[in-house]
Amino acid sequence: MNERLSSFLKNRLVAAIAAIVFGLILIFGQAQVLEVLIRFMGYVCIGGAIACALVYFVRANHDPMQVVAAVFLAFLGLIFILATTAIVDLFPVIMGILLVLGGFSDLANAYALSQVGDAGWKVTLVMGVLVLVLGILICLHPGFIADMIIAFMGVTLLLSGVFDLYMMAHNRKL
Repeated sequence: MNERLSSFLKNRLVAAIAAIVFGLILIFGQAQVLEVLIRFMGYVCIGGAIACALVYFVRANHDPMQVVAAVFLAFLGLIFILATTAIVDLFPVIMGILLVLGGFSDLANAYALSQVGDAGWKVTLVMGVLVLVLGILICLHPGFIADMIIAFMGVTLLLSGVFDLYMMAHNRKL
């Protein structure tokens, strides 16, 4: 039993240190992390394209959808690999536009709710304004949302690792 506990604590220590390291990487290397993730997705798409092509040639019944999937995945993979920076820049803008449209939709719903006397129209109005403002902010500063999400993930990992180390030290005293 002691051996199992010792093994568990060693694994927990490694996980805590890894969380701290990855958290710091996410906090201080945000742009590079997004680019690496998008490139990784590109390589995964290329791998999927190769797998689809192999399935097409290996199986006795040649399904033409395998060729379509292979071509689509290869094309998508090449876009991810060759246009990484454009994708990093474009994605937040699309999300901002969707939020702006959602905000206007919420404002229209708030108006409709107020016309029928529903008491929830005020909450819907506030949420609609918040979503609209956030969408406009993201459209004006496209990297904002991506940076915030990655920084949040980094801080969360960092805090998780530090908390795990603290708990291990505290439990060792017991």
